[in-house]
Amino acid sequence: RWGRVKPATRAEFWASKRAETVRRDQRKREELEAMGWQVAVLWECETKKPELLQAQLENILRNARSKSLKEQ
Repeated sequence: RWGRVKPATRAEFWASKRAETVRRDQRKREELEAMGWQVAVLWECETKKPELLQAQLENILRNARSKSLKEQ
C-alpha cells in the first residue's frame, strides 16, 4: 500500500522514508516470527470502517486458529 499517495513536496525524502519504514517493518516481523509470534498486519485505513475491521479481524483469527490446529 506504500506509494499510492505521491507527496507534493520533498518527494525524494518521503520515498527514502517510506523505503526505510518498509525495511524496518520487515526486520521487526522477522524478529517476532523468530521468537514464535504469528504476525498479522492491520492497516490504519482498515480500522475506519467497522465492517471492514470486523472482516479483517475475523480473517486474522480464522487464520491463526487454522494454523494452530494444523500444528497439533
